[in-house]
Amino acid sequence: MHPYFTERIVRAAAPWQSLATLASSDHERSAKRGYPRGALPAWDDTADAAIAGVLAAADIYQALTEPRPHRPARDASHAAEELEREVAAGHLDRRAASAVLKVAGHTRAAVDTERVAGLTAREIEVARLLARGLVDKEIAATLGISPRTVHHHNEHIYDKIGVRTRSGVALFVVENGLL
Repeated sequence: MHPYFTERIVRAAAPWQSLATLASSDHERSAKRGYPRGALPAWDDTADAAIAGVLAAADIYQALTEPRPHRPARDASHAAEELEREVAAGHLDRRAASAVLKVAGHTRAAVDTERVAGLTAREIEVARLLARGLVDKEIAATLGISPRTVHHHNEHIYDKIGVRTRSGVALFVVENGLL
């Protein structure tokens, strides 16, 4: 109920009335999801739509990184991955999620994985590390997975983007703004 009460309280404060709807939009999502209204305004380069998108992305990030009664706090990388999943599913605007990740200290932006050769979020992580020159063992240690799993990701990346070398992956990563 807090978005509903937020809007009522802000609307009652004369100097802030025009911000009431915006202040209560932190749980709105695109594609007719979220609450209290069930729709996030499209990012149409208006300040209110941009702010609402950033509030929605920031709400998810913040909620994941603080402890809750039913679970411990998640680490920042988990929160970043969740934002990327929300972007890929079309629930959050990519630019809004990228802005939140940048302010939170992440070096990568949220990527719309549907637009990048069908790569999964994990394959994009592996491709980024490949482009930085890491070998499979280093990538495995960085991501907490086995070198064999990294090798499988490499094969899938090569197939999906149509290259056969690490330098081809590096070029793809740079050309598609994934680094």
